[in-house]
Amino acid sequence: MAYYLYFDAYLCSKQSRMHTLRIVFFGSPTFASTTLEHICAAGYLVVGVVTSPDRPSGRGQKITQSAVKLSALKLGLPIFQPTNLQSPIFQKQLIDMNPNLGLVIAFRMLPEMVWNFPVLGTVNLHASLLPQYRGAAPIHHAIINGETETGLSTFFLQHAIDTGNIIATCIIPIGPNETMGELHDRMMQQGASLVGRTLFEIANNTTKSVVQQSDCLLNMAPKIDRGFCELSSGLSPNDFHNKVRGLSPNPGAWISSPWGDMKIHRGSPVFSSEIRPEDGNKISQALPVISGIMKANGVLGYQENNATMVYPHGNFHFVVRTAAEKKIYIQLAVGFYEIIKLQLPNRPLMAAADFVNGLKK
Repeated sequence: MAYYLYFDAYLCSKQSRMHTLRIVFFGSPTFASTTLEHICAAGYLVVGVVTSPDRPSGRGQKITQSAVKLSALKLGLPIFQPTNLQSPIFQKQLIDMNPNLGLVIAFRMLPEMVWNFPVLGTVNLHASLLPQYRGAAPIHHAIINGETETGLSTFFLQHAIDTGNIIATCIIPIGPNETMGELHDRMMQQGASLVGRTLFEIANNTTKSVVQQSDCLLNMAPKIDRGFCELSSGLSPNDFHNKVRGLSPNPGAWISSPWGDMKIHRGSPVFSSEIRPEDGNKISQALPVISGIMKANGVLGYQENNATMVYPHGNFHFVVRTAAEKKIYIQLAVGFYEIIKLQLPNRPLMAAADFVNGLKK
């Protein structure tokens, strides 16, 4: 990160006299605040920061400030928190800022009268290799779809969302067990550097923006709701795994269980051929019989040789190993999925072994 910052500061010092950038910055979450701090440290002039209004959050409904606002306060930058971007008050504020470039990262949709105001245009940083994964949740959907690489793009805003001419990109590999949160944090750092490179090109009038490809099959990245986060027993172990890690830590993939709706934050796919006889093969053969017994007698769990408990629930069977290894599996249509970290309603995140220990008490 230090190298990138030094390089961006060097580029900033070499800016041509053609464009002295006056940037108005739009953003709210940490993904945006990292870039704000980066470009200020590199010497770029930010004439105003537009972020979301302070809002109550959490159980105590404590008023919280956005990550971007906190960074702007630390940097001593002018802060604006309009509820309506088209209001005459904000329009006057925008005119007084006199920006010649807009920069937007993870913010709500800007009206044309705002993004078209700076004479050099408005640039957006998007967390995918456009045109793939246009939409609100590109990091989540890339992992859920099993992609092995993704990337970042900077582009000029235009009328249709995420369709403007691309200025710069970078490719980022995705690890086979990497979660959305882990990938988000890596992309956040590399995104700051990509924006620095983009600003340098704009300042020196050396951008070679290209039209987004339009003749390819596109994967979209729509906003994610609770219904989408529910896990299905019909998924393969790999697809189940991709959905778990693509939604971890937020908003969290969940499954209905005998203990309430369970969020699964980390796990591992296990195919039937990989399960040891004492863990799975015998259990797999016994499940239809066990399920029938439970339904007939209203029994919650079935204990097998003092080491395995099987809990049927809806379309799932939860297989709990209470022996020394203390593991919990979910039986899928093909194979199993081992739960490593989970969270129950109104409970903290816990390891599977701690959950199993709790069942034994």
